[in-house]
Amino acid sequence: MSGTAVPRGAISGRPTWGDAALLVTISSIGPFAANTYVPGFHAIAESLGTDLVAVQQSLSLYGLVRE
Repeated sequence: MSGTAVPRGAISGRPTWGDAALLVTISSIGPFAANTYVPGFHAIAESLGTDLVAVQQSLSLYGLVRE
């Protein structure tokens, strides 16, 4: 099989810059989601008809489940 070309995008076993960028993007989704959730606590509590403590506990539960 010597002399055969490897198709572009084939798995070579070596990480690329694109792989690193994808890993960074995926890793940042969780903290980004939590940071965008906090400012909306009052609106979420109002729309769900619950108190602020219950909404805060939902964020705590998310942190426990994520780990």
